[in-house]
Amino acid sequence: MKAIIASAAALMALGTFGPGPASAEQNEIISIINTAENDSQFGMFSYRRSFGASLDAGLSFRIDASRGRFDVPGSTGTIDTLHLLLGYRMVMDPNTDLTFYGGVSVRKRDYTVVLPGYDEFNETGAFGSVEINSDFADGGEIFGLVEYDTTKDVFYTSAFYQADLGGVKIGPTVNFLEEGDYQRRAAGLRVTYPVSDRLDITATGAWAEGDTGGPAVNSSYFELQRRTSF
Repeated sequence: MKAIIASAAALMALGTFGPGPASAEQNEIISIINTAENDSQFGMFSYRRSFGASLDAGLSFRIDASRGRFDVPGSTGTIDTLHLLLGYRMVMDPNTDLTFYGGVSVRKRDYTVVLPGYDEFNETGAFGSVEINSDFADGGEIFGLVEYDTTKDVFYTSAFYQADLGGVKIGPTVNFLEEGDYQRRAAGLRVTYPVSDRLDITATGAWAEGDTGGPAVNSSYFELQRRTSF
């Protein structure tokens, strides 16, 4: 894991400080903080850089690093994830684009106290995703995502629609997560405030429930996202 993190840092340094000036909108950084009703927390940092003039079309690379913390009976646990990905964005029409990502995924789960039935792992696998985004003439947008990680067979899909209400975008969002026997479904409200042309802040509040085939656990959450491009 340490060697891969070092490689990710080297790739980021090359992308940020490599030869040639960075074009406008050639880089994007997304950071996320999420806290849930079931005492779990999640944080993620994602860096994307285009190989071309901008992230609007063509090839890019992406680095994701995240950590999740959760409580289980008799112990607490963490899941660390690292993605090293290549992407390609296709312009379908002037308002719609389709983006594909694929690459390496490294995931590690630890517990403070390992009890019977608690599964620790440290695996490397493959990751792939498809994203579609459409912008409307009235300022609204719709977004959909499907992704799959071969480490522990993680499937995730999400979608949202936001209407432009004059300086603030707001609308519904839904998502579904499946990892082995665990499933979680969520629905909520997403609000985005564009601080500037290159910086926006998004807040999401969602009802969520998760289970492994038994009683459902309230996993409702609040999430903050910061996205900047340069």
